[in-house]
Amino acid sequence: MRPRIALCLLCFSILNVSCNEIQDTQPERSGTMMLPFKKVEGFSRPIKILDAFVLLSSPSTSSGTICLEWLDCTVAASQNRGLVRILEGSKHDIFGGFIAINPENSHVYVGAESLLAEFDSDLNIVRRIPISDFDFASADFKYDFDSCVFEFGDTAIASDSQLWMKVNRTKFDEESRSYSQRTFIVEWVLKALPKTRVVADVAGLDAIAVDKRNRRVYISGAGVVHAYSFATQSSETDLFVSSGQIDFHAKYGLLVSKTSLQRYNEDLSINRHDSYGGAKVVVTEGLSATWGEDGKVYFVDSKEQLWRCNGDGSDRELVYTNPCMSSKRRGYLQPPPVLSSDRTVLAFRFGTRGLIVIDLLRAEYIELLASRVNSPTMRVLVPSNSESIPVQ
Repeated sequence: MRPRIALCLLCFSILNVSCNEIQDTQPERSGTMMLPFKKVEGFSRPIKILDAFVLLSSPSTSSGTICLEWLDCTVAASQNRGLVRILEGSKHDIFGGFIAINPENSHVYVGAESLLAEFDSDLNIVRRIPISDFDFASADFKYDFDSCVFEFGDTAIASDSQLWMKVNRTKFDEESRSYSQRTFIVEWVLKALPKTRVVADVAGLDAIAVDKRNRRVYISGAGVVHAYSFATQSSETDLFVSSGQIDFHAKYGLLVSKTSLQRYNEDLSINRHDSYGGAKVVVTEGLSATWGEDGKVYFVDSKEQLWRCNGDGSDRELVYTNPCMSSKRRGYLQPPPVLSSDRTVLAFRFGTRGLIVIDLLRAEYIELLASRVNSPTMRVLVPSNSESIPVQ
């Protein structure tokens, strides 16, 4: 996400700002919805799009304030926006943390460098937890905060009782006068003190997926998928070959897909596995696949168009066309569609600033052709007082 320099926002004493005050220019061209869904100006139930960014303090500095930005997409709200300031004095000019929402949509967690902020569904801050309050010690990790710097990474998944998150550790070696960085996955029991369990170092982490009922974490990295059970504290290595996206659904299984086209005529199979590495089904071809609440697989083609099909690959149909519709260059990274925690709302980014948000439950959609709320950390919040379905 590109840095945002908006000095005028610092003059406001209130946190909420209107849509007109942070409006983008040069919108994308509208695409075409291919399903019989109704285009609306705002949804008929409460839906919010969340994003985080660094608000720079001046054009000549790389430090600023980490903010949570939200866009209310309901009819009554008329796409009102708001900001909540999380962490002053950010050391980076681009947000590199995470946003995670629990299945009940009642709590939002933002990992912002050295701080974890917890919000309620109205986006009020409930508590702030410094990363130094977490215990990262284990048999494999005997690092302390005197010799290492810890920061929250860019990946996290929440259940109603646990939070699984990526943490980066940077250590300075006095002898070689150089820095080394390692990444690991942490499980935090939300109702307990910030004591955690740690997965061993993860090389080249691309994505994680979680079997929340069994506390089993799937980790995609270095071309393979590993699994680690926090319940039994055991691991399984090299379950599947993968180079990007994974998504788990308790009813439908594990989806494994690539996120980029590295060479022409490359195999872009989307594969479905059962949860323990058994039967494999080649679903279809595409990139960045994820499950919808309807049991459909939603994925993107090499022209950045949104498709869906059944879990066995049948009934493949185009959902939304990209107005540019040009084949992407090799190495282009295609972010997966973003779904709400209950998988009833899907947000799909296209072009540089385009965003379409689809309510799968009520067959409605909106187009945001100049959206600022549009980075890889974007998430969808369906507040707990709105209509929803049980999460799998």
